[in-house]
Amino acid sequence: MGRTRAASCGKTRGRWALPALCYAAGIAGLSVTITRPILVRIAETYQITVALAGQLMTAAAVLGLVGMLVVSPFLDRVRRRDAILVTLGVMAVAGLGCAAAPSFLLLCVTYAPAGLGAFILFALVMAATGDLKPGPLLAPALGWISVGNIGVSMVGLPILGALAERAGWRVAFVGYALLASVAFVAIALSLPRGEQPTPARGIQYAAVFRHLFRAGSLSSVLWTVAAVCACVYGSSTFLGALAEQRLGLSTGQTGTLLGVFMAGSALAGFSTGRVVRAPRPGHVAGA
Repeated sequence: MGRTRAASCGKTRGRWALPALCYAAGIAGLSVTITRPILVRIAETYQITVALAGQLMTAAAVLGLVGMLVVSPFLDRVRRRDAILVTLGVMAVAGLGCAAAPSFLLLCVTYAPAGLGAFILFALVMAATGDLKPGPLLAPALGWISVGNIGVSMVGLPILGALAERAGWRVAFVGYALLASVAFVAIALSLPRGEQPTPARGIQYAAVFRHLFRAGSLSSVLWTVAAVCACVYGSSTFLGALAEQRLGLSTGQTGTLLGVFMAGSALAGFSTGRVVRAPRPGHVAGA
């Protein structure tokens, strides 16, 4: 009877694991997009320029880059569930730290871990999805992960923008911390604990990266993703500020505009995916 109950509990966990991972992927995306509707308000609070306030993304990206280079070879040595929970916990605390930051410098210091967490969290979610849905089930599952990554920002930015307009931008970070805490609970209750992974012996730290960049097609994809991220982050960081300062929109209206922008990105991704199917890496880089 005990085994039957345990098996039933495991099935229930597995049933809700993918939705929880989709939501966690959305929290990773929201960590990057949350500053867009409130960037002007942050600049006004600390009496700095919007351009300087936009360097929040730079701080997060630099720590994310360095942190991922240091951490990524070791992520397979811990349980996915444990690593995801720790990352979500750090991101929730970072959100509260951002809400309480008395100066812009401290805001950068507290926001940077949220940026690093976004990089690590999304990588862990993708890996956990691969563990959960192997073989032919993986491609549809990754599609849903992409939906979650964009969907949470699509729905969350208008809400957080409205909160920031009524109660100040700090409340938006409190809301972000609350959403990250909900993701923590969802992962804890739904994702199977899994077995403790056995580290491969004899693998050197640098060998992991040498293998990646020696694989021709994979290397081209990596460089393409790097170029795309530079373009997307560089332009979209100041999209909200442009809407407020040039179009005269309020913070709440800017959040709604950004939500529509995210919805358009999702629609374009789905439409392109249906047409392109499985393109060659060279075609992806060209696009």
